[in-house]
Amino acid sequence: MPLQELQESRSPRDRDAEPDRDPVSRSLGLIITGVLLLVLGIANWSVGTMKLHQYEGRMAEAVARGGQDVKKPFRGTVSILDHRTDAYELYEKSLIKRNQYRIVHRGGRVLTVLGALFVLAAVARLRAHARVR
Repeated sequence: MPLQELQESRSPRDRDAEPDRDPVSRSLGLIITGVLLLVLGIANWSVGTMKLHQYEGRMAEAVARGGQDVKKPFRGTVSILDHRTDAYELYEKSLIKRNQYRIVHRGGRVLTVLGALFVLAAVARLRAHARVR
């Protein structure tokens, strides 16, 4: 309660006299955050794209080695007894990695869009502040 009493004891004029952060410094923070998000997003997007192509190529290689059967998941008791070839292993590992990098790719796109929105919002705020002055 001491903090509340302190705030209530101040006059309304004193409470209104506290300056908010300058719009330029707030916009600068948005620009920095936006640029960081843009850099991270573009990096994730590009790495995700490269790795997606790499693992899709490996999946195609596995299909070329083992035929279309490598795409079928193992199910049931008979599949446990079947011999698994290297093509099956390559396909499954590549599929898992491709799905992982698909998430990285999509996350990169989201971060890039968010970064661009932050930068655009900061520029709009700076222009509005410049018109007021």
